[in-house]
Amino acid sequence: MKTQIPGTISKVGTLADNTIRVQFDAQEIAAEEMANLFALKGRLGWIVFSEQLLKEEDVRDLPEIRAEFGEKTPGQRLRGVLYILWEQTKSSLSFEQFYREKMESIITMLKDKLDPP
Repeated sequence: MKTQIPGTISKVGTLADNTIRVQFDAQEIAAEEMANLFALKGRLGWIVFSEQLLKEEDVRDLPEIRAEFGEKTPGQRLRGVLYILWEQTKSSLSFEQFYREKMESIITMLKDKLDPP
């Protein structure tokens, strides 16, 4: 998932373990973008900061995002595939609604294949 929002870097500091904390204050954004940000919370990713709106070619050569200890989990991969499907189908549902409906469909399909208890 990619998102691009306008804002300001308001604070930069170092932590005890020598990592860097960057505080980014965003301008008001749409509910869909807000949902995208909450979905990304706690995920490993790449931050690109530019004083101008970025175009696809501006970030084409950035490294592929990978989990800290290797490949994405199967659950992360499935969510990513469903996000691309959501983008391609131009669904009127929010991504979160689309995701939940598709996951429920997959779960139901698999449950139907189970032997009765």
